[in-house]
Order: sequence, then C-alpha cells, then structure tokens
Amino acid sequence: MMNFSVAFSSNVANLVCWSPDGRYLAVPDNNKLYIKDSLTASNLFTSYVCYDFIKLLQWSPDSSMILTGTPSSSSTATAECPCVEVWSINNPDWRCRIQLGSAGLLTASWAPDSRHVLTTDLFHLRITIWSLVNKSVACIKNPKDCGQGLQFSSDGCYLAALERIDCKDHLTILEAKSWQLVKQFPLSTSDAAGLAWGCGGDAGTATIIAVWDSILAYNLTLYAMCGRVLSSVCGAESYGHGVRGAAWSPTGKHLVIGGHDTKLRVMSYMTWDITSERAHSPIIEGKTGSNSSQNTTSSSTGNRFISTNNGENITKAAMPVEEDRVRVFKEVTKALVPPSAAALASGTGGVNVQLVTRETAYEEELCRPVHLAMSCTPTPFTSPGITACLNVVSGGFRGAGHGIVNIIENGAVSGGVTAMLFSHDGRYLATRVQQLPTVVWVWSVPKLSLLAVLVHSNSVRDLSWSPRHARLAVCTGEETLFLWTAFGSLTVVTPVPLRMLPTAVRWHPSGRRLLLIGRGGGQFCVCSVGSTERYKQ
Repeated sequence: MMNFSVAFSSNVANLVCWSPDGRYLAVPDNNKLYIKDSLTASNLFTSYVCYDFIKLLQWSPDSSMILTGTPSSSSTATAECPCVEVWSINNPDWRCRIQLGSAGLLTASWAPDSRHVLTTDLFHLRITIWSLVNKSVACIKNPKDCGQGLQFSSDGCYLAALERIDCKDHLTILEAKSWQLVKQFPLSTSDAAGLAWGCGGDAGTATIIAVWDSILAYNLTLYAMCGRVLSSVCGAESYGHGVRGAAWSPTGKHLVIGGHDTKLRVMSYMTWDITSERAHSPIIEGKTGSNSSQNTTSSSTGNRFISTNNGENITKAAMPVEEDRVRVFKEVTKALVPPSAAALASGTGGVNVQLVTRETAYEEELCRPVHLAMSCTPTPFTSPGITACLNVVSGGFRGAGHGIVNIIENGAVSGGVTAMLFSHDGRYLATRVQQLPTVVWVWSVPKLSLLAVLVHSNSVRDLSWSPRHARLAVCTGEETLFLWTAFGSLTVVTPVPLRMLPTAVRWHPSGRRLLLIGRGGGQFCVCSVGSTERYKQ
C-alpha cells in the first residue's frame, strides 16, 4: 500500500531534494530555505534566509552542508552580483558567501570531500575551486562548453575536465586534495562532447576515462590516466550518427554507448570490444513474456489485476521475466461502475466518487508483432541526460510501416537515445529514445536482452531506479505513477485531493519513499512505497 502526504507548495519545487544520508528534505521557496524531516516533510528542522532567490540547490556528499545560489541570468535587480551561499546543518549560525563578481555564475557544485565548491563562470570562461577550510582558490582556465565535460573519479581522488587549448581538445586530470595537475594530454576528438570515468569495482576501471566526439562523428576513445589509448570505437558507415552519451555499469565491467541512431552498444572490460548491439525498433516481434498456459488464460479472461482502495493496480507475474521473452505493457484506462443513486443519497460513496470513476493500469499485450508510434517532435524530459545510476507526443499501438522502421534504424531522424539508467545492481538498463517518447525500454545487462517495453498514453517525463531495489518509477505528467520490477508492474493514481500531476520523481536513499514533483514545479508530495514482496504474490 502506498501512502501519500499532503501537497506542499514551493515556487521552485523542482529543486526539492533529499539529503544523501536520507535524514533531511531541503525545500526552497523564493529566498528562503527550509530543512525538514524526510519522513513526512512536515516537521521543520531549521531554516535560512538567502541573499537572493534560490535557483541552485545541492547537498554536500556528507549531508553536513548545503549550497544555494542564483545564476547570473536569473539574478534579480536587488542582487549587486551573483553569489553562492553555503549553510551548515549542524551549526545554523555558520555560513559562507562566495562572491563571483563580473564573471557571473553559470552553475555550482560540490567536490566529493564536501569541503570544496566548484563554480563555473558565464560562457565557460573558467571553473573556480573554492576551499571552505583555508580559503584557497584553484582554477581551470579553458573548460569546454559541453554538458558532460567535468567529472570526478568514482573514489573522489581525481577530477577530469575537458579543455580547449589552441583549437585542440585536451583532457586535464587534477588531484582532488591539492588540486595539482596530474596529467594533461591532447585528445583524438575533433570536438569532444563528454567524458565518463569508470566505476571501479571488481573490474578495476576507476582509472579509465571514456571520451566521445560530437554528433558529427561516431568516435569514442578509452584513455588511461597516463594518456595511453586503451581502445577506440570509430565511425563506420553502419554506425550512422555520432555518440549521444555513454554510461558505465555500477560494477564497472561494461560501458553502454547510446547513439543518435537510436542504437545501444556494449563494450566489455575484458577486451574493450563491442560485444552487443541493439536498436530501439518500433516493431516488437518474437515471443511474449508469458508462458503457454498464461497465454491460454489471458486470451479468455484477460490480465488479472489486484485492485486496492488507494488506486493501485498490480499486473501479476508468476516468476521473473525470462531473457528470451519480451513483455509489452500498455497503459490503459478503464471506466468503472459509478456508485448507485442510493449510495450518493446516503453519502456513503460521496468521498470516493472521483476516485472510482476510472482506473489506469498496465495491460500486457500478447499479440505479435506490436507496432509502436513514432514522433519527430522534440519533447521535454526531466532526467539530466544520459547517466549511470545511476533521468513527447501521445503514443500507442498504431501501425508503422517499414519506411518508418528504416528511418529510425538508419538514423535519418535527429534525436537518438536520450536516457540510459542502470539499476543499483547493474542487472537492468532502462532507456528512452526521442523518436518513441512514450516508451520505456528495459534491458538485461550485459547481453542487452530486451525484457520489457512500457508503453504509455503520454510522453515519459521522468524515470528513476530505486537506489536499493531493482524497481523502476516512471511518470508522464498525468495523475498516474508507474512502477516496474522483474516480478510485475504497478500503477498508482495520486489521490484526487492532491490535485497534482507528477512530472518528476526522486527516490529516497532508503528506496522506501518517493518525492513527486507536480507539473509546473509549484508543488510536491511524499509517498511511501510498500515492500517488494507485494510484486511476488
């Protein structure tokens, strides 16, 4: 059973976030910052009054401090110059203010040691590293203006940055305590678009850095910290458009590359060769996810749903999905029988009338092939690009000719893979492509076996894996929250009194609660998630 809190208001609800240790919830509102307990978001722990309206917010990795700021483009007329403020949770009287001056502020973030703050000037003129301990300052002078050009190693010991020096791409590696230069070397790229450190683990890839080129060339190269090239994936004609992004598995054993041609490719740490390649085809063929006995039952009685009193629907599975079967779940909305006139007159059904007029659920599609609807329209997406977690036009099962398939597979449509998120154990990978904005694909790693396809009536606005369980949450900007695991799927309708349409979802570090951000970023609520055992019933 899922329990919802009341709806809370904030003019920047999209910045509301849990602390890394899970104890607190940071809630900004105008120029005020409220630190609340993470259980109910009702009890106030402490509050701060900031220098300007809050447009940037980030917890320190150790949860002892939090930074706020306002980028220069968002600064109000009352602010003489942009600044970043740092607040202490344990000592509310202590605070730090970093004045940026005429260089302006684009963004700010924490270093892994929670004692240094990195700020990026407007137009990427430089990146400044500020020490909160001894007030020392270090600079990176020529950072590239690209979304994924700065990243710390998984152990927090090194910082890698893409720089443009004398019209040539360079990779700069700094030691993250003294901020001294460790290595700087030129790259083989013509216009580097991003980098990704290896995740370490048993594979020992923490000292390996993947760097990829822009959309104009399919080129990804793996470098050791000394600058030695370990492997390279070059742009053959069959690859089509360039690399959209890359993500390491949590174990560090595999690197998944997402392209503008909508294809996924997996590199293995054993040989650094492409071991698997899959395309997001709009036609799903092959076996269904159910066995033969389930097929016979479904053809006569349909899928079974367990309806609960809070708007949940569970599509049951007798066992985890098999890797050689693909389960296609389609969002359907069913009208329910309205309450009787006698119930309305007596008032027994008054409160629940709006809650029971319809239900939204996943229904498994058993026919093959399944045709997915394609869209060429750019669509909003909340998740910040392609990440290793690790986060649109109405679609459905409409006919798609082979011409549409060829357009997608040949990469003739701009777009490609817009999100790649790993589950916490690295067993599953969830993806989304721009050409099929209503669809979420779930793959088994490392073979890239397609396990499930989740098709929605509206565009997918955000998706996120639980940090403790292989549980995927999806929201589409409507009143329904979708959850998927290998044992089944779940749909939850937010209570009508909340009047909130979630467009972003964020898991609590424990995996037991969810933060739902409403459409427009004006309100949010907290909901608790039941045990995983419910999916195994």
